[in-house]
Amino acid sequence: MGTQTYWNKQLENTFKMSPRLLTCSPNYSNLWKDLKQPISFTHTSQSLPEHFTAKLLAYLSRFCSVSFCSVYHTHYLSFLGLSELEIKQLFTLPIPTQKTDLDADLSILAQSSFDQISNLTGENSLIRCAGFMFSQSSQAQDCRYRVKQFLGAVNYDQLVSFLSYIKFCHQWVESYPELFNETGYDCLFSLTELLKKEKALADFFPCSEQIFRQQLSHSNLGSLLSHRDQSTTLSLTDLEAWINSLLDQVFVIECESQKILFCNESFAQRVGVKKAAQVKGKTLFDCFNFPEAKAIAHHHQSVLVSGQPLQIKESFTVGKKSYYVDTLKVPLKDSNGEIYGIISLSRNITDLFESQQILLEKQGQLEAINQELEAFSYRVSHDLQAPLRVLDGFSQILLKTYESKLDEKGQYYLKRIRANCQRMGELIRSLLQLSHIGSSSLDSQSVNLSAIAAEISLQLKATEPERNVEFRIAPNLTVMGDYQLLTIVLTNLLNNAWKYTSNTEKALIEFDYCFQEDGTKAYFVRDNGAGFDMTYINKLFSAFERLHNEQEFPGHGIGLATVKRIIERHKGSVWAWGEVEKGATFYFQLP
Repeated sequence: MGTQTYWNKQLENTFKMSPRLLTCSPNYSNLWKDLKQPISFTHTSQSLPEHFTAKLLAYLSRFCSVSFCSVYHTHYLSFLGLSELEIKQLFTLPIPTQKTDLDADLSILAQSSFDQISNLTGENSLIRCAGFMFSQSSQAQDCRYRVKQFLGAVNYDQLVSFLSYIKFCHQWVESYPELFNETGYDCLFSLTELLKKEKALADFFPCSEQIFRQQLSHSNLGSLLSHRDQSTTLSLTDLEAWINSLLDQVFVIECESQKILFCNESFAQRVGVKKAAQVKGKTLFDCFNFPEAKAIAHHHQSVLVSGQPLQIKESFTVGKKSYYVDTLKVPLKDSNGEIYGIISLSRNITDLFESQQILLEKQGQLEAINQELEAFSYRVSHDLQAPLRVLDGFSQILLKTYESKLDEKGQYYLKRIRANCQRMGELIRSLLQLSHIGSSSLDSQSVNLSAIAAEISLQLKATEPERNVEFRIAPNLTVMGDYQLLTIVLTNLLNNAWKYTSNTEKALIEFDYCFQEDGTKAYFVRDNGAGFDMTYINKLFSAFERLHNEQEFPGHGIGLATVKRIIERHKGSVWAWGEVEKGATFYFQLP
């Protein structure tokens, strides 16, 4: 059946939280299991911000008993990331008792949006509205409508489920007074530490010392334990009402009889029945056509065999309309750990699915267009090379053979023709290289970037030996990647550094690495040359975009676009920093 530590871990992994009051009840594993199933409805897809739900829990605890506050706050609240001052501020927020108390809060929500929930004023207004829904449900119809408009249907459902969950937790603590009595001194110690930091919180625990020190008599304990069944019945009634209000389709099936024990109204509508009560006692084959029922039964068998929750995507048809749902199936276990039933929760994702299909179709069309453009670019670039070579070749012959017959102006014109042919040839080679990157396969291997950078530095020095340039290359920087493509990356980056330091008297070019804030490693090429204006950073890695005058720093504007494409093909990222006349640094990361 597993230890409590195991179940706590399962709860954390599945529902993204665990009630901390359970950490003080190692002898009450069955009580823990009672709480586990109801919270599955609340925490499988919680979309509300964690900090907001933490504050909401603190605020709503004021409507519960002192024993709940004492146990829950001392064993849970301190783990929520709230400071003692924040707790005090929440406790001192006025409690609305009638609809008119919320006029200002509803006005604030009407002028805000859900993505501004971190704003303190808006957050407090939403907390007060939730408190009114929690404590004055009979008067809260208009408040519920306005809050739903503010949050949207999905977030509103999550808020309602969270309110039900807190109410259930309160009833759960009240139903097990032995838990509170046995751990009273631990609670007292934790509460004392809390009050040391914020003494004003003592006003909200007026009876704590008396309750902590009280020893319940056996008769008292028996009386309270007999109340447990009544509390549990009430909590299940609340839970059933909440489940019926969900748009999600929910049903519970008994494993032995294969009959549906419970379902909500949304599930009844899915199977074409007006009322949920009409579905109870039926089997899957009574509710669905044979192929659908057989598929669902197969999923239930998987849950029975594994004993673990199962999440799947399903589709079904009502009339001529197809629907798609995201379904979670969770096994229900008795006190001996035996599975007696399965609860199924399905969320309608038809709109999301159809949007994804449209996106996939558009993505396919874009990929086809890109492939056509790359093929066209490659073909045109390839076909242009031959006439350019002919033009350059004949210009060279003219210059050598008829140089004596040409005046100075004629020789100048021929040299201009040759220079432009060579420049165009270089541009075409770069375009072909860029096209090749998108279509070639990656040959991943261990690549010593330091060795490549050292070789490139020697080649650059050989081109202009008179220049005063210092290279600082960190040793043994090794990554996994395509050797040829990563060589192109370093060639482009180091060539750029060499080019843009041409006017620097004592040039310095570095290749090294550094660690980012998230602890990941980034490699960089840094120089102390011309730099660039960060205003134009978005143009830097685009093809044919140049930030400098071509006469001063010649080039064709494809090098950095090539670098970006290669790094992204490796599932990495590239970025830069620069300042005019103070140099530039180009960073890249590889997985």
